[in-house]
Amino acid sequence: MKTSKTLILYFSMLLSINSYSQWSNTTSSNIYKTNNKGNTGIGTSSPVTKLDIVEENGKIGSYRDVLQITSKVSGAPTVGTGVSLNFNLQQGNNNSLIYSAIRAEESKSTGSINGALTFHTQSWNGSSNLVERLRIDHNGQLGIGTKKPEYKLDVLSEGELGKSHNLIRLISKVNSTPTVGTNVGILFSLQQANNTPISFASIEAGESNSTGSNKGYIIFSTQDWNGTNSLSEKMRINHNGNVGIGTSNPGDFKLAVEGKIGAREIKVQTESWADYVFATDYDLMPLTQVKEYITKFNHLPGIPSEKDIIESKGVELGKMQTLLLEKIEELTLYVIMLEEKLKKLE
Repeated sequence: MKTSKTLILYFSMLLSINSYSQWSNTTSSNIYKTNNKGNTGIGTSSPVTKLDIVEENGKIGSYRDVLQITSKVSGAPTVGTGVSLNFNLQQGNNNSLIYSAIRAEESKSTGSINGALTFHTQSWNGSSNLVERLRIDHNGQLGIGTKKPEYKLDVLSEGELGKSHNLIRLISKVNSTPTVGTNVGILFSLQQANNTPISFASIEAGESNSTGSNKGYIIFSTQDWNGTNSLSEKMRINHNGNVGIGTSNPGDFKLAVEGKIGAREIKVQTESWADYVFATDYDLMPLTQVKEYITKFNHLPGIPSEKDIIESKGVELGKMQTLLLEKIEELTLYVIMLEEKLKKLE
């Protein structure tokens, strides 16, 4: 009986001294298991996670493969055949729920060895199926919401008709209240053979009114080569929806253009027209009074003067067209009256 107690005490002491067990493989790398925490280390005797892998022979400027996951199949992999790394949580009833997964699979055709890396998450709808959210295909094109990206970044949202769907959000974090000109944007560039990037265009959004007003604008800029790789603003939309082309200050105009406008046709809607001149009760000014008015004011009655036009910084096209037609119709009445007088003289 004394011998049995001695053996039990000996093995207890042995287990307490060896807090972890160590195994060696043929490449002289070590695997350690820390018994008191249940952590496993590969290449480290002090694992801090359930599985901790350390590569001791890494070199700066190169990479080393430290983990490989392989799923062996009996034939040439078909599209969708792959290997998955699942991230699970286990409930108190021991039911394991897959919350997300990273998968590598054949993406093009059977045996083509064109791999895709896909990222999946759980969206609980009564089943524990994973839904693909993002994919990097064999040629480096990234798809979000689509399994067949056709561009370097291809985003697809399955929305509903009649609703707005925001697909991409850009945020530039600043350390204080944004001032006028604080922007975030997208830059479109081409890179030359000598690796020098040339900025061709940009779209920017930022604070437009005053510091902290939260009134945004959007600016469209293009490259106008002048010896430097710089962009210049060509168009902007202000917080109130006013658009400026060639000007950064559209003022109160819905469309302000600094420069010439070419168009095949322009339609101006007006609330009235000058046909009231031909009404029987229209008060047509006698020509003698017209002459006196012109002599005194140096412009036609009812027509803005040069001073008025300069002070108002332009003319209202619809209103001016109505006034000019009014004068044409008045001239027509004067001609008719003169013709009647001539006939009487004959």
